[in-house]
Amino acid sequence: MRGLKTFGIVLSILLALAGSALAADDPQLCDNAAKDPDIGIPACTRIISARQIPNLEAAYNNRGNAWFHKGLYSSAIDDYTAAIERNPAFVDAFRNRGFVLLRQDEFDRAVADLTQAIALDPKSSFAFYLRGFALFRKGEFEGAIKDFDRAIALKRDYYAAHIHRGDAWYGKREFDRAIRDFDAAIKIDAKNPIAYSERAQIYIDKGDYDRAIQNYNKSIELDAKDWRAYSGRGEALRLKGDLDASLASHNKAVELGPQNTAALINRAIALKDKKRYADAISDYTEALLISPKESRALSDRAEVLRLDGDLSRALGDIDKAIELFPNSAMNHCRRADIYRDRGEIDRAIGEFGTAMRASAHAVCAFAGRGMAYEQGGQHDKARADFEKALKMPPEKDPDPSMAREARALAKTQLTVLTDRLQAEAAKRKEEQQEKERQAAAEREQAKQLQSVATLAPPKINQGRRVALIIGNSAYQNVPQLTNPVRDAEAIGEAFRQVGFDHVTVEDNLTRSQMVRVLRKFRDEADQANWGVVYFAGHGIGMNGTNYLIPVDARMESDRDVEDEAVPLDRMLAATEGAKKLRMVILDACRDNPFANKMRRSVASRSVTRGLTAIEPDVGTLVAYAARDGQTALDGDGAHSPFVSSLLKHLVIPNLEIGMLFRLVRDDVRLMTNRQQEPFVYGSLPGENFYFLLK
Repeated sequence: MRGLKTFGIVLSILLALAGSALAADDPQLCDNAAKDPDIGIPACTRIISARQIPNLEAAYNNRGNAWFHKGLYSSAIDDYTAAIERNPAFVDAFRNRGFVLLRQDEFDRAVADLTQAIALDPKSSFAFYLRGFALFRKGEFEGAIKDFDRAIALKRDYYAAHIHRGDAWYGKREFDRAIRDFDAAIKIDAKNPIAYSERAQIYIDKGDYDRAIQNYNKSIELDAKDWRAYSGRGEALRLKGDLDASLASHNKAVELGPQNTAALINRAIALKDKKRYADAISDYTEALLISPKESRALSDRAEVLRLDGDLSRALGDIDKAIELFPNSAMNHCRRADIYRDRGEIDRAIGEFGTAMRASAHAVCAFAGRGMAYEQGGQHDKARADFEKALKMPPEKDPDPSMAREARALAKTQLTVLTDRLQAEAAKRKEEQQEKERQAAAEREQAKQLQSVATLAPPKINQGRRVALIIGNSAYQNVPQLTNPVRDAEAIGEAFRQVGFDHVTVEDNLTRSQMVRVLRKFRDEADQANWGVVYFAGHGIGMNGTNYLIPVDARMESDRDVEDEAVPLDRMLAATEGAKKLRMVILDACRDNPFANKMRRSVASRSVTRGLTAIEPDVGTLVAYAARDGQTALDGDGAHSPFVSSLLKHLVIPNLEIGMLFRLVRDDVRLMTNRQQEPFVYGSLPGENFYFLLK
């Protein structure tokens, strides 16, 4: 801050001539008001109040400097404004007011004042520097660099101008130019730690972690109490993979700056990499207590909560972070990852698109969307996104460190995807060869079926036949199934075609509805020779008992199974009144999501994959789509493999039931490359049974 150098001398002479009652040392005290504001401000005030000289602008300017040093910026601006009103050519007042406005983040007003100061004094390196810094803070890097260029041209050894021009080059992602400015600053003052720390950050973004660590070490050597250098070094060590050393450096940073959010956030990142999620969350929470609107802490905590499986809290944090910083590609990537983990693939893909719009260079958006496409089975789109991610330079990304992690993920996933697709191609070739090897067997099977169909079975009175068909697809608390409803409708129609007297088809039943329809069917079966129940949906085996799962089941704990599911025994009981044949057909052996999410209240209580084996009474058959302990495929076509085969064989005339299920078994094994084997439990009496007699 500067005033008129000769103000005190001139004023002393004038006061002496006027015989003023002002203190003799007031002029000197006012000239040096900034050095001792508590004495200088009253001295300047007395001079201004006396109004005994025409050029009071110097006194206003000096008092403004004193107000500034006391942190009273509004008073300082008022005095600088008064000085300018008295002398519109007073360059110091424009420059000083511009500086104070800059400190108050009023960048546009600061630029206007500093532009006027430059017009009045085009050789003021300080004015060019200040305007450059104001433009830098506005994000106008090109204009800032031009002003720093002028400041350095006027003053070659301008340390601060080199530092902030380097920062502006960094803002433009021109890393090498930024390094050249920090190199120049170090040549000017090799004992100032700032340039070393600034240069270290550039090396981190370039991926040169060893050089970054060397520069932070030098900065710490020059200033052992700068928490920023310890925190930066900790980040470089983390990225290098030395997590223990990283945490040690971060711990020192937090010790030196315990109330600094950046120190806590950076340590939390290292704790996350160590998978110490609870400790990381604690640091993020502490940072948010200090600064509740710290969007980076919210975003990072959301990521750790996601990794820890708490998707609900994670989504709450990232939503708040986006409200505070809506144009952050990283934030949108993280929200998309949460959607992806929740199985909301389409929503995740849309959110990754939002991240791309926020930044065309966001590597995380392409790598993450590739993961979502792969999860959704769109392998070609996944491959394209992974390849795009690998082509994008990390230094152009708003967050280069995150970009490198995203590139590494994309590289790994592309390799895995390529290997998988190659393996699938090889498998398809092998399957084709297997199909060709099985073709003769299928033809032979067809001949057998033809022979069976031509046989004249004994005359049999099959009597009244009734069937209950249930298909559960629209599960409310786990992902829905594709085929059960279609399968049920097709089975029902097939039963009608082969002459069943009464067929009931029910879709998407709750537990209470399942109990009700089974009770009603029991009464019908009591009046019939055949009683058949077909169920497609989810099933589960627990402690040797099988349960069929209604669409409204939650089953958060193993204790909920008995209350929320329907025991298989209840289905068997619904058919027990049938006089000759009792049958339950179950396409309910799918890989069950309830089992994975279910809490275990008793350690010894076992929940199995698929259904468990049973031993029904004589005259009762229970057909599983996959034998006990196996899981059945839902299928990619209109029906599951089991139902596709069952529909084909049900309508073959004169095909005895025992032979029918053996043929279905062979058919499904062939369709699933031996991954699935249907199985029939129970036994029949001595007579033959046929779905269709001709």
